[in-house]
Amino acid sequence: VRIGAILPLDAARVMYCCAAILGLELLKDFPNDMLLVQGMRKTNDASQGRIYLVDAFKEFGAIDGAAIALEKGFGFVRFVHPQSADLVLERFRSAEIEVQGVSVMIYKLRLSD
Repeated sequence: VRIGAILPLDAARVMYCCAAILGLELLKDFPNDMLLVQGMRKTNDASQGRIYLVDAFKEFGAIDGAAIALEKGFGFVRFVHPQSADLVLERFRSAEIEVQGVSVMIYKLRLSD
């Protein structure tokens, strides 16, 4: 992801599969309360990027955690309740969602397309 050789969604799948190979206890699928947010403004301030994500998504429900990839323009938001992630996706189907004034793309993580 860092040098652009792999997309964030594919990187998440690779990491999940590596953990399975190592025998780490895994869920059968990615958590259904987490979203990948792509197309954000790149920043090197992780705490400020987290604040931007929380501000953009707090209207959909309580947020358990948020993180960004420094200087890459993407991040993850994890909600307390899976229904909140579903509300985001419903809104995204009919309207733009902005983070720091930029329209972003939103994906739910899955092991297979």
